[in-house]
Amino acid sequence: MQVIITDAWLARRRALHLDGVRLVLVALAAAVLVSAISVAAYHWILTQRIVAAVEAEIDREARATLTSPLPGIAPDPAHAHDAEAATDPLAAAAHHEHTTPSGAETPASAGTASDDEKGLLASVLGPVRLLLSTHNQAAEELHLRERLEAMAQRVGQIQARMAQLESLSERVAGLAGVEPLPRGTEGGGGVLLQPSPLSMEDLDAALGSVDSTAAGQTDWLTMMESRLYDQRIRQYMIPTETPVPGVELGSRFGWRIDPFNGQRAMHSGLDFPAPTGTPILAAAGGVVVVSDWHSAYGRMVEIDHGNGLSTRYAHASRLRVKVGDLVRRGQHIADVGNTGRSTGPHLHFEVLVSGVAQNPEVFLDAGERLVRQQVTTLQPEVGASPGSAAGPPPGR
Repeated sequence: MQVIITDAWLARRRALHLDGVRLVLVALAAAVLVSAISVAAYHWILTQRIVAAVEAEIDREARATLTSPLPGIAPDPAHAHDAEAATDPLAAAAHHEHTTPSGAETPASAGTASDDEKGLLASVLGPVRLLLSTHNQAAEELHLRERLEAMAQRVGQIQARMAQLESLSERVAGLAGVEPLPRGTEGGGGVLLQPSPLSMEDLDAALGSVDSTAAGQTDWLTMMESRLYDQRIRQYMIPTETPVPGVELGSRFGWRIDPFNGQRAMHSGLDFPAPTGTPILAAAGGVVVVSDWHSAYGRMVEIDHGNGLSTRYAHASRLRVKVGDLVRRGQHIADVGNTGRSTGPHLHFEVLVSGVAQNPEVFLDAGERLVRQQVTTLQPEVGASPGSAAGPPPGR
C-alpha cells in the first residue's frame, strides 16, 4: 500500500510507505489520541460543574441565616428559581450550564446532567457538605461558649451586688431594731487550680441561687419597709421638732419664781424668747383641737398627736390654724407674741401625756439623739469619714 501526501507549502511530493502492521498501529494511535482529547474535554466540563456546585453550596450555607424568608411570608416568584438553586447544588450547577451569558436559557437537552454525573457530583459534594456542617457546628459551639462565659461573668457581678445588698440590709435592720436576715452568700476564695469551662447546668444552678436570695431579700426588705414606716409614723406623731428654731431657751420646765407675784410656782413648759411675729412650728403631726383665746395662755393652739399625747403653743400674736385642721411636723401654725399672762414676746411650749404636763426637753433631746444616730449609721453609705462631725440637727 502506498500513501502519497502532497505538501502545497513546499510544492513537492513526498511518499509515505506503510505496510499493513504500520497502518494498524497508526490507526490505533489516532484512536487513542482522539479518546484522550475527549476524556480531557469531558473532565474539564465536569470540573466546571463541580466548581459551580461547590460555590453554590458554600454560598447557600453562608447566606442561609441571612436570606431565609420570614415565617408566613410567601417567597417572591421572581426569586423562586434562585431559592431552589441555593437549596440544591446539583440544580444550581445544571442551571449554570443552561444559562447563556446574556441570561437566556439554552435547550434542556443540551445541558441535562446524566444520572452518573449527578452521582459523581453528590460523591464530591458529600465531603464538602460534611466539612461545612462541621465548621458551622464548631462556630455555633464557640458562640454558645462565649455567651455562657459572658452570662457567668454577669452572674458573678449580680452575686457581688447581692452581697452588698445583704450588708445594707444588716444596717437597715439595725435602724429598725430587728434581727438581720441570715446571710445567703458566704465569703469564699482561694488559689485558682485547673479551671474548667462553665456548663449550662452550673449556670442554671447559679441563677437559681441568685433568684432565691433575691426573693428572700425582697420579702425581708418589704417587712423592713413596713416596720420603718410604722416607726416613722410614730416619730412624726411624737413632738421632737423644736417649735422655734434658732433661739436660746428661757425658763425651763420645773419649779421657779413666778415673774408676777414672786412666789415659788411650777412652770409646766419651756419658754422660747423671740421677736413678735417669729413663726411657731408644729413639734409633730396631729389634729388641732384648740385654736382660741385663753385667759392665761393668751392666743393658744393645742394639737392632739394621738395615744394621749398633745402639745400647747401659748402667748401667740396670731393663730394660723383652726380647730379640725390636720397639721404636719414643722408646719407654721402661729406667730410669737405677748398675749395672756406674759411679760414679753415669747412662746410657752408644753407637752402633755394624758393631760399631765411633761418636760418637753426630754422629747426634744430624744429627737436630737435620733438625728445623730441616723447620721452616724448612714455615714458609710454616703462615704463620710469616721471622724467627721455631724451637722447640727434642725431646730436646735
